[in-house]
Amino acid sequence: MKIEDEVRILHGAPTALPDENTPIDSEGARFIIEEAMKDDPRPLFVCNLGAVTNLASAYLMKPEIVERITVIWIGGAPYPTGGFEFNQNNDYY
Repeated sequence: MKIEDEVRILHGAPTALPDENTPIDSEGARFIIEEAMKDDPRPLFVCNLGAVTNLASAYLMKPEIVERITVIWIGGAPYPTGGFEFNQNNDYY
């Protein structure tokens, strides 16, 4: 697309979390941490589409980000009945 100088593209985790305590270090997870820890009075909204692997990894790497972000996740089965949803179950730990 020849937009490499216009858009910052970061790589996320290549797999799901291996267990509930082990993050997957990635550019995406580190970017979430970097943005969350900035000295900025404005709220940080993280919009997540798909699996939450990078967000979960960022939290495992630096738990204090939980107080500094609001997560908006586009996923899950229809409310109120719920049900299987692939991305929701990708990182079930």
